[in-house]
Amino acid sequence: MLRIMSIVASCTVACPTCHRELESRTSKRQKPYFVCELCGVQIFFRLREGINRLADSLTRSICGDDFVLCRSCQVAVRKSEKQISKGPLFGGQAGIHCPKCGELLLKADQIHST
Repeated sequence: MLRIMSIVASCTVACPTCHRELESRTSKRQKPYFVCELCGVQIFFRLREGINRLADSLTRSICGDDFVLCRSCQVAVRKSEKQISKGPLFGGQAGIHCPKCGELLLKADQIHST
């Protein structure tokens, strides 16, 4: 249970109504819960099965570090070896390019395989 609580304690989840990031809190009975101060939504995980599922989903979730953002187009592209492109369309530079405008977002030597 301590391993699970350490995973949950360091995470955030989105509010189901306003989509703001909610930080994990711990109840006096050492169970995780989340509160949106804007909406008043409260999310409690009371049973062990629900807490385990929460921890599993958080360990499998995608984080922002998995993506690179094109600031001009507001397009996120996943960082992976499969996304590396090179050619005359992209000025001959190998790396991850924005699919919309073609801008080089990340050079190939800066990509670490996940």
